[in-house]
Amino acid sequence: MASDVPPLEVAHWLLRPARTIKATFEEPEKASAWYRDQVTDLAPSFMTDHDKNPTRQAERFAAADDRLSWGGDVVGGWYLRGTGFASVQVVACSANRTRPTIPCPIFP
Repeated sequence: MASDVPPLEVAHWLLRPARTIKATFEEPEKASAWYRDQVTDLAPSFMTDHDKNPTRQAERFAAADDRLSWGGDVVGGWYLRGTGFASVQVVACSANRTRPTIPCPIFP
């Protein structure tokens, strides 16, 4: 459960130890900005031009803004140059819509 490897179900991130949490947010706009910053920092290392495409990234960020605005989760994963894989996920926990019985691991 302490692995950095993404779980099979997004809501299961909430079962991981609190020390594995990179950031918490109360406002969807701040969560979306964090997601955008993480992906933007990784983008130069994306393996494919398709994933690096600014139009594609803008669409991805708009979809994340929308999903977070109604309490949904955002999941992104990209192969990086070489053999790496990056996963950036924002998981709602007030309560999570797909698993409302899983408590938040920490509260702000």
